Amino acid sequence: MRRAERGGRVSAVHLEGNTRAPARRAAPGVLRIEQAADAAALRAYRRLRHEAFVREQGLFDGHDLDDRDDDPRTVTLVARDPAGTVVGGVRLGPACNGPDIGWWTGGRLVVAPAARGVHGAAAALVRAACARAEAEGVLRFEATVRARAETFFGRLGWTRVRPVTVAGAPHVLMRHPVGRVAGQVTRALGGQATGWGAA
Repeated sequence: MRRAERGGRVSAVHLEGNTRAPARRAAPGVLRIEQAADAAALRAYRRLRHEAFVREQGLFDGHDLDDRDDDPRTVTLVARDPAGTVVGGVRLGPACNGPDIGWWTGGRLVVAPAARGVHGAAAALVRAACARAEAEGVLRFEATVRARAETFFGRLGWTRVRPVTVAGAPHVLMRHPVGRVAGQVTRALGGQATGWGAA
């Protein structure tokens, strides 16, 4: 569990890599990250995506749904406020159709306007997605993010791979250094630092 201080008060964000809902309700001021376990949570997350990516940013016409939403391997994590309302979410899963070869992507990270900056919801969702990807045994975890979000992801340990364009807007392909893979590379090279994650 990570504690974040905002406006003179301390709040907790549960991120132990367990995306199952806690058995008890969260204490006041706590943001809870969990796997979307039912259709209502998925609908709430997709409504937030529609508002952000279709209406607010104008990245997509009509809707932002794609084949990843229909892939049964896709995992959706949601952030709930103390009242239990879904205030954000992110999805992750295999990057390619066909067999899962350990290359996953994260995407469609969204936080409701009223919850942006509150309790570090976006950072909590990214960290939870990284923890889930590592728990699933992935070997590579990447995300395509808006260019203006590159610094934010960099602060969370992600590295820039290359610039890309999505729906006519500048984005950056970023890579999360998977802990056990980075550790194996370092051990194999006798403890020398490497630039393996920046390719």
